[in-house]
Amino acid sequence: MMKSSEERNRGLEISCGFAGLILVVGFLLGGLSGSSTSVMAQTEGWSEPGLLSTNTANSWWSDVAVDGAGRAYVVWMSGRSGRTGEGVLDLLMYSTWDGRAWSEPNDIILTARGGYTIRPAIAVDANGTLHITYRGTTQIYHTSTPTANAWNASAWGSSYRISGSGNGYYSDVAVDSTGAIHVVWNESVTDNPDEKALWVGTSGGVSTYDGEEWHLHGSQAGLDGHEIYTILESPDGAQWLGTASGAVRFDGATWKTYTVQDGLPDEHVYAVAQDSDGVIWFGTGNGVGRYDAQPDALEWSTYTTMHGLADNRVTAIGVYEGRLLWFGTAGGVSRYDGRMWINYTVAEGLADNSVTALVVDSEGKVWIGTENGVSRYDGQAWVTYTTRDGLSDNHVTALALDQEGGVWVGTRHGVSRYDSRQWLTYTTDDGLANNHVTALAVDSEGVLWAGTERGLSRYDGYRWITYTTRDGLVSDQVTAIAEDRILNAACSNCADVFYRRSTDGGQTWSLPVNLSKSYPGSVKPQIRIDSRDGVHVVWEEGEDWYAAAGYPVASVHRYSPDAGNTWARPTVFSAPGDTPQQITLGVGREGELIVVWRLVSTDGIFYQRSTDNGGTWSEPTRIPGVEAKEWLPMSLDGCDAATDSDGNVHLLVLGRLSSDVEKEKEVDLSVLHIEWDGEQWLPAKKVFTSIDPPEWPRIAIGRGNKLFATWFTRDKEHIWDSARGRYQVWAAYSQSRSSAQTPVPFPTVGLAPTFTPQSNAPSAATPFPALASEGSGLPSGLDTERDELLRLAIALSPIGALILVVVFIRFGWVRRAFARFLSRFR
Repeated sequence: MMKSSEERNRGLEISCGFAGLILVVGFLLGGLSGSSTSVMAQTEGWSEPGLLSTNTANSWWSDVAVDGAGRAYVVWMSGRSGRTGEGVLDLLMYSTWDGRAWSEPNDIILTARGGYTIRPAIAVDANGTLHITYRGTTQIYHTSTPTANAWNASAWGSSYRISGSGNGYYSDVAVDSTGAIHVVWNESVTDNPDEKALWVGTSGGVSTYDGEEWHLHGSQAGLDGHEIYTILESPDGAQWLGTASGAVRFDGATWKTYTVQDGLPDEHVYAVAQDSDGVIWFGTGNGVGRYDAQPDALEWSTYTTMHGLADNRVTAIGVYEGRLLWFGTAGGVSRYDGRMWINYTVAEGLADNSVTALVVDSEGKVWIGTENGVSRYDGQAWVTYTTRDGLSDNHVTALALDQEGGVWVGTRHGVSRYDSRQWLTYTTDDGLANNHVTALAVDSEGVLWAGTERGLSRYDGYRWITYTTRDGLVSDQVTAIAEDRILNAACSNCADVFYRRSTDGGQTWSLPVNLSKSYPGSVKPQIRIDSRDGVHVVWEEGEDWYAAAGYPVASVHRYSPDAGNTWARPTVFSAPGDTPQQITLGVGREGELIVVWRLVSTDGIFYQRSTDNGGTWSEPTRIPGVEAKEWLPMSLDGCDAATDSDGNVHLLVLGRLSSDVEKEKEVDLSVLHIEWDGEQWLPAKKVFTSIDPPEWPRIAIGRGNKLFATWFTRDKEHIWDSARGRYQVWAAYSQSRSSAQTPVPFPTVGLAPTFTPQSNAPSAATPFPALASEGSGLPSGLDTERDELLRLAIALSPIGALILVVVFIRFGWVRRAFARFLSRFR
């Protein structure tokens, strides 16, 4: 049966309508599905993870706070492309949860361009004021605003600079019950390349002097009562000490002793040197020890008279141009070029075969101290200097070269200097501590340091100053001296952890307190306030990503019982053969402390408990059922903990369930939630699982039982390429079994009808690069009302298109056009 023309037209209208509807739905779904490639999963009790960073470029390093009404606030670092040639503008983004949904992200703080407005931390006080700390360029800042206005950039107060050196990295912020703001951060304290120290070895251990204070290192290195014969600073900044009980290496964090069991020829190490290949040479009482720590190298080898050495008692070593080695022995001088040994004795022109000291100058001339004068060998001829030439005494004990080409000679009757023309001698009559000189060194400023049997003397060309045990020396019998030109080999130019507080809402701040004062870098501090307003700080020691130096050493806890006025001694957490890192702290029932950390070389996550504010701790115990994320060198990651109203500690970590690993069921990383109920850890729950690795989980609790978590992901293809990567910030929420607290009256939170953000750069304490502005006061490319209108127009465009299609069909425009099209083929 043939259909009428009207029926065919009506069918065409319906078909076109459905086609348009399908097109629009497909367009919308396609846009939504393209927002992320993550595969997500969550356990019962946690909401579906929500993507917060919907309107910016790379977004990472998020943090969350929850107020007494149960509302959550998340901040994170993000970026937008500026105008042509400006690169990426770095800013802090903000979103809030009002009980139903997350608000549209808004930019609230902008300080710099190119990766320097980063790592925000957020806290909220009982009065509904948000507090943020962040890194702006190279400083740490604090700013605050009432929660009701936080969406507006212009509402945030002027940023107060917290840090001091200009090299601040991580920070954290907390507020106590009185409203006092507590901030911790880490910043570099050795950023001055001219800062140096002096190592002084004695008959009873070793001391260091920084120009103001003396520090003893005997007990830490096991050197109490041991004589130090020589000290060398290697190019990597490590100190090598030759002692009566082996060779000791100190890198600024750890001490390591090498003995005959490791490969040394003898326990008595009289001389240490390093060649241009990084090989360490030890002169001992039984030959020369060679140590090569390079991969695939034969670490230890020994050279004795059997190989060509003049004598097995080696007392001095000199190196010329990194390759040619000279060894002073009890039987003459030996020269070794890596292939061949040549010996020199009195028969060749040496003053005496008993060599006590040796140095090589910039021209390759070898100066050799003996028990019968000083000899100089230039490769062709020998010259000897004695008391007849002007030397203070023929029994030479030490040699040193200065920047002017002079040679300093220590003897048993003073110290003499030879400048190739004349000899000058200094004794106790001039200010020398004692005439029996035992060690010499000239520092980078040309100052002479002379060790004697009665103390250490300093001579700057004008006057002599003497230091003894009364000043800080371990012993007055000085035996070795060396300048420390790289203060921290483990983490050169690394950081210490500092603390400040404000009791007037951030208007004024206490002076910074250095909590760590450690040799290795101190990073990633976290701060917690207990129910008595005691302040607890934890951090990692050793590895500093920003300085690209160091390696994991330990984790630390420190406690203040009086809101930051005084601090107890720190507790250092360590593990045999491994290192605790990524530490976090939870404050449980009745003030119980629970620290959680992971080990570097294993997948274990461990915890320790304290019931006396960190005075004593339980033995480390592994948290069951979870395995940590694989350790990466220069790890930027961490974990986090918060406490609910019943005193249960809620922990967020990155890793996998042990059951999944055993079954090879899951390979993707998860954000895991584990709860401590006061007696045990409950089974871990997955908050989020993704093929794009999650990182930097943070958790906060409000109203006693409202849990909020945030983290970010790096897309798997560009994990280390932030310029091209797709880094996204996520959030989820849950509710614990604990009782809810009475909600705090709170202003209505919502976006204002109009929104014109303004620049909120830090105070003028440190100028930042000038940024071009347009209208709003912020650089182009940032969120404004025009951005929101544009997004709205884009979002509504498919609906508008559908309406146009229906209108076209209803009035017959499409039908007539289609009829004309068909008529061409008739």
